[in-house]
Amino acid sequence: MTNGSIISFHISCIDLLTYRRFNQNAFESLDDEGFAFVYMVLLDRNVTRKSKFKLENPLYNKELQCLYVGMSTHNPLQRFHNHKISHKSSRYVRNYGICLLPEMYAHLNPMIQQKADETEKILAHKLREQGYGIMGVYAEEIKQYVHR
Repeated sequence: MTNGSIISFHISCIDLLTYRRFNQNAFESLDDEGFAFVYMVLLDRNVTRKSKFKLENPLYNKELQCLYVGMSTHNPLQRFHNHKISHKSSRYVRNYGICLLPEMYAHLNPMIQQKADETEKILAHKLREQGYGIMGVYAEEIKQYVHR
């Protein structure tokens, strides 16, 4: 991913039927093999009203999107589905999640779990620096990855 690609992405949500046609193994997981996925979810702008959002995103530019950045051993579609049905979910995705943004992460997946954990934090940090509203990875978690 180049530096400019994060700023100039085109938002295009993907629905369940389209995703399943595109990826026959949409609900498969790779946890037995030690692999993981990073993923991003477009969040409704109402999330900006939450105090945690304001605390975590002091540089938020209202012209940009609000995103959830996550990592899972489950395929992103299965993980998004789990969020929406309240199974091991983030309240931000459950209550404000609109859709997955595969054009932001598909080229990165799958990867080994350690790399996915690191990538999740670095992506969140870079997007926050650019003014995106980011939930899922908190500023304190990121410090060890960006100050090496």
